[in-house]
Order: sequence, then C-alpha cells, then structure tokens
Amino acid sequence: MLSANFRLTGPDNDGDQRANTRLTVTNDGAVPSGAIRTCCAVTRGTTVVTSTEEWQTVSLEPGENTSDVDPSLGYLNQKLIGTDPAEVQLHVLTTLYSVAEFDLGRIPVPAGPGATETLAIPEAPAATLEVLSAYVLREEPDSDGDIRLKACCAIRTRDVYPVDRIELQMDLLSGANACMETDTTTVSLKGNSIELLECSFLRKERAFRHKQIQVSLRVFMPLQRDSAIAVATMEEESDSSESFLTSEIDPDDPSHTIITLHMLGLSDDYDPECWTWEEAFEKRGFNDGDGEVHTEEVAQVIKDAGYAVSHEKWGVHNVVIASIKKGRKELMPGEWDDPRSFLPEELVQLLDERFPENNRG
Repeated sequence: MLSANFRLTGPDNDGDQRANTRLTVTNDGAVPSGAIRTCCAVTRGTTVVTSTEEWQTVSLEPGENTSDVDPSLGYLNQKLIGTDPAEVQLHVLTTLYSVAEFDLGRIPVPAGPGATETLAIPEAPAATLEVLSAYVLREEPDSDGDIRLKACCAIRTRDVYPVDRIELQMDLLSGANACMETDTTTVSLKGNSIELLECSFLRKERAFRHKQIQVSLRVFMPLQRDSAIAVATMEEESDSSESFLTSEIDPDDPSHTIITLHMLGLSDDYDPECWTWEEAFEKRGFNDGDGEVHTEEVAQVIKDAGYAVSHEKWGVHNVVIASIKKGRKELMPGEWDDPRSFLPEELVQLLDERFPENNRG
C-alpha cells in the first residue's frame, strides 16, 4: 500500500519552487523487504515537468510501514508548473524488493601482474539466475605504474523474465580487516541474457600490499508494486536568506541614510580564490554556479577516502554533491543541511586539511 504527500514551497528570487515529497509505504506481503525503487513524475496537464528514479534501503517486516521514503525532486521552475498548485500532480510508482546477499569470498590481493584468483560461485542466487564465473584479476601496471585490480562476475538469466537490479561489490580491506575503499557496480538484466559485472580499483602497487579483497553479490527480487497520485499543496516560505536590506547613517552627511540591498550568492565582489568545500553542497555555492566551480575537486577527495560520490547540476545554479555512500549506507540527508552535521568527523577533518581555512578569505 502506498500514499503520497506532495508540497511546494517558494518561489525564490529565481522563480524556483522546492518540491517536497514524502511517501508512506506498507509491506503487504509475507516476505521482509530490503529495498525500494521509486519512480516519480511531476505533471501539469499533459506536460511532464520532471521525472526521477531512485533506489533506497527500506527494511520492512510483513505488515510494517514507513514514512521515511522521500524521493528528491529538487527545485521546479514556476514558469513550468504555473501558479495554481491544483494543476500540478505527482505520479508515483514504487516497488518493494527482497535482497539476497551472497559472499563470493575474501582473498589476499593477487600477488603478481596478470594473476587471477577464483571466487566462490553461489548455487542459484535466484530461481531465474545462474552465476557462471567469479574471479579477481590483477592487471599489468600501466605507463604510470598504476595497477588495476578487478573483480568480475558473469551472470546469466535462465528465462525470459528480466531482473531489475543486481549489485557486485568489492571492498579493499586493511590488515586489521577495516574497509579502506569500496566499489559497486549495478546492472539490470534482460531475460535470456548474459552480463559481465566488473568492479575495480586503480592504485599504486604499495596500496595493495598486505591487503585483502572482499567480494559480494546482491540480488533484488520484486515483492510488490504500488502506485499513487497526489495533487500539490502550497506552503508559503519566506526566503530571507536570498536578500536583505540594511541601513546606516551617512558619516559625511548625517541627514542622509544609506540603504543597501545585499544579494547572497550573486555578489559582483565574488573572489574565485576564496571558497570553501561546503560550497560543493550548496545551491548557490561558487557564486551560484557562475564562478569557478570546484565541486569535482571536493568529490574526488571524498572518493579517494573510500566513499561513492555523485554530483549533479541544481537547475540553473551550482553543481552540487547529491549522494555520498559508504558501502550501502547513504550519508546525505533527504533535505539540505550543513555537511558538517552529517559527514563523519574524520571526513570533515580531511576536507578541512585539503581545503584549509586560508582559502576562505
């Protein structure tokens, strides 16, 4: 069972309105769920304004429900959705999945160039699937001395039915079995097909010394599908952060008052040399995206620390980091917040070190 709440806030000075969505999902089946896929489309009449597809970890026992499913629709321009919220609808399709996880093995990093280590092959991970082979390959060093370590898994579907999602994950483990880095590959399989999944790390030889590789496979099988339609409601929201007025007495002529309009994020005095790593998470960061954008630099530091990172353009504004995962755990909140409040302390310290305070003007 599915119900949807759809609210619009704003508009801001650019005519953008925030779309806030919260879904309530009930597991009506007899099997616990482990994930949910949410497909959303916002329409005005016959026009599709935007559409999204998201996967989220949702663990529900039979009969249990949750309201913590909040797909991100971002900002919508008022020129597209108009001024009457009753004309705007949210269409939602959800699929609950059970998740079966299979340990393909933990092995030392293959010792020499070209070496291959065979992994365990699980028996029938699903009725419609067969694992044909699984192995870890250490490639020859490239011209820069970098070595690519690959985990490969060949999977075949046994009949005409497709499989929505399969994940292959490889973890690089330290001598103390701490996860140092993770790479995950996700595919969907057509019926009667064979797919080769690959995960890889590219590092100098010393990064693989005395390390182990853990490889796992996750298969997502659908439990139930639901749909809902919600009409938008409007929430008025003052956007005082966009601009504000200040007044002061003119020191040269006390009979005059100086009125100043301050526009945040649109400053003509923006200094591209003075920026913070937090701007990679902000809609109006890096001079509203019109300055020198450093989001990819920040994302790369986070990736090098062993996290999976994705970033995207926020409408006509900045390129922002949209997702940070450690293994299967999503660290980003559903709505914007100060990244110092949700990132691990050691990651915040790393970002402060790589992008120090003296860059902040």
